[in-house]
Amino acid sequence: AAYSEAVQANPWLIDFPACLEAVTPVYAQEQLHLVDAEKRAIPLVSRDNLPWKLLSLSGGHPVTVFGEWTGKKLIPLSLFWEGRWLRL
Repeated sequence: AAYSEAVQANPWLIDFPACLEAVTPVYAQEQLHLVDAEKRAIPLVSRDNLPWKLLSLSGGHPVTVFGEWTGKKLIPLSLFWEGRWLRL
């Protein structure tokens, strides 16, 4: 909803900051997603070793991820892990 409002206010908006809590990284069909408790999934922009880094740090458990939402995919920038933010 916040993204829709931001695009309405600025149609040229490229990326929108997003913090997603309690999401689990899941790699399926050659695509990394973040999945919430209600099984809703959003795709991630994958670069370098990001899928494996996110999967290994989360250990298959829910985490908090901060990134930029493009309207179609999330560009993950950092992960809250063991009480601190880690750059991805």
